[in-house]
Amino acid sequence: MNADATVTFERDALGRILAETVNGHTTRYTYDLAGHRLSRTTPSGHSSTWTYDPAGRPTGLESLAGALTFGYDAAGRETERRIDDGLRLTQSWDTSSRLTGTAVTNAAHGQADHLLHHRTYTYREDGYLTEIRDLQDGTRRYDLDPTGRVTTVHTPHRAETYAYDSVGNLTHAPEAESEAPTTREFTGTRIHRGARTTYEHDAHGRLTRTTLRLLNGQKRVRTYTWNTEDRLTSTTSGDTTWRYRYDPLGRRTAKQQLAPDGSVLTRTDFTWDSTQLTEQTTADTTTTWEYTPGSHTPLTQTTRTSDEAQFYAIVTDLVGTPTHLLTPDGTTAWHATPDLWGSPPQPSDNEPADCPLRFPGQYADEETGLHYNHHRYYDPTTARYLSPDPLGLRPADNDYAYVPNPTRWIDPLGLTPCIPYGPATEKVQNVLDRVRSKGSPFAGYKGGAPFGNTGAKGGQMLPLVDPAGKAITYREWDVNPKIKGVDRGEERLVTGSDGSAYYTADHYQTFIHIP
Repeated sequence: MNADATVTFERDALGRILAETVNGHTTRYTYDLAGHRLSRTTPSGHSSTWTYDPAGRPTGLESLAGALTFGYDAAGRETERRIDDGLRLTQSWDTSSRLTGTAVTNAAHGQADHLLHHRTYTYREDGYLTEIRDLQDGTRRYDLDPTGRVTTVHTPHRAETYAYDSVGNLTHAPEAESEAPTTREFTGTRIHRGARTTYEHDAHGRLTRTTLRLLNGQKRVRTYTWNTEDRLTSTTSGDTTWRYRYDPLGRRTAKQQLAPDGSVLTRTDFTWDSTQLTEQTTADTTTTWEYTPGSHTPLTQTTRTSDEAQFYAIVTDLVGTPTHLLTPDGTTAWHATPDLWGSPPQPSDNEPADCPLRFPGQYADEETGLHYNHHRYYDPTTARYLSPDPLGLRPADNDYAYVPNPTRWIDPLGLTPCIPYGPATEKVQNVLDRVRSKGSPFAGYKGGAPFGNTGAKGGQMLPLVDPAGKAITYREWDVNPKIKGVDRGEERLVTGSDGSAYYTADHYQTFIHIP
C-alpha cells in the first residue's frame, strides 16, 4: 500500500496468483494442472483463455472479440499464427534460430491467399541485423561499427546517421526538423544540450527542466517533478500539467490532466498482469492487450466502447515492437515506421486506430512524447532515460542509455538490456529454469559439459572471477532439442558457478547476459 494504491493478492496452495486487486479493481486467473495460465478476466470484464500442447507451447488464444491459433516446427519455433478464420501469419527461421522472414496472407471467405504483409531480415556473421526488406516500407539497411552499434540507417526516404562517444552517449543524431545530424553535449553521461534544447538535472541526476528554442525565437519550457522513489509524478508545460500515479510495485496506475485550479480534466487508468500492461480505461473506451506468454511481445489489441468492440491482431518487428494493427478481414488499421530509437513520424489522420505500445515494455505518452518504461521514462528523441538506472552501473557502463542496438536488445523494465523474450527465445528461459531447478537438461537435450571460456577464434570472454576474486567456472547447454535430421544450430546457454547465465546465438562468439 502507498498513497496512490492498495494492492492485494489471492493465491492458491502452490502460490499462484488467483486474483490481484488494485484500488478495488480485480483481475482473476485460472491454471491447469501443469501450471499454465488458462484464463484471465480483467477488471472491465474482458476474458481470454489459452490452450497448450503436451510440450507446454501455446496452441490457442480466444477472447471475447477474436481468436488466434499457433503452429510450430520440430525445433519448437513458431512458424504459423492464424487470426480468426482469415488471416495467416507465417515465420521462417535460419539454423541459428534467427527470424528470417514474416508474411501475412488473407484467405477469408474462401478466396486464394492474398499477400498483405511481407518482411525479410538479413544478418551480419555475428548475428547483428543488417537489412530489412519490407513489402510496404521498402528496404532499410544498417551500417554497424565493430561492436554492433548502428552508425547509419538507409531508408527509401532518408538516411539516419549516428555517432557515439567512449561511454556510449549518442553524440550525433538527426533531429525531427532536419535530416542532418546535430551534435549533443554531455557532462559524463548526463546530457545538457542537444540541437535547440537544453536539459537541467537535479542532484540525483533526474531531469527537471527542458527548454526548447523555437524557430520563431520563443522558448517552450517543460518541468518535471519526482518523488523520493525516483518516480516521475508530474510534468508541466505552459498551463498544462499531467499527474502520474503508481502502485507500491512501481507500476503506473493512472495519468491525469489537471486544470490550472488542480481539478482533473481527463484521466486514464491502467491495469497490469505482473509487468505486462494489459488494459487502459478512459471515460469512454477500454483497450486490452494480450501477450505471448512469458514475454513483453503483444499479440492482440481489443478496443471497446459502450456499443462496440474491435479486435486487432498485432504484427511486431524483430524484437517485439508493434508495427501494424490488422483487423480480422485484413485491413491495416494502424501502421508505424519509427526511426531507429523509436521516434515516430507524424501520425496519419486516415488511420482508424492507434497503438500506444512501443519498444517492449514501453507505452507512449502523447502529452510529453516520452515512453513510460516501468521503472523509468524513455525519451526516443535522445535515446536516453530521464533518470539514471536504479541499478547503477551494473547493467551497463552508461546509466542513462537505452540499449547498445535496439534491433537486437530490449529493456522491458527500464533496468537492464536483455535478449528479447518471445517465440524464438522463450525456449532459452525454459532451459535456464530447468538447469537452475534440476541441474540437468530436458530429456532429448544435450548439456552440462564444461565450457572453457578461452575466447577461441576471437570469441567474447566471460568474467573469470567474481567480485570476491573467486574463479568462475562455466557449463554449456543446448537450447534446441537433438532431433535426427534437424540442425541444432549455434545457439547455446552458458551458466556460471556464480549463478550467472549467458546466451549466445553464434556459438560462443558473442554473449548476452540473462538476468
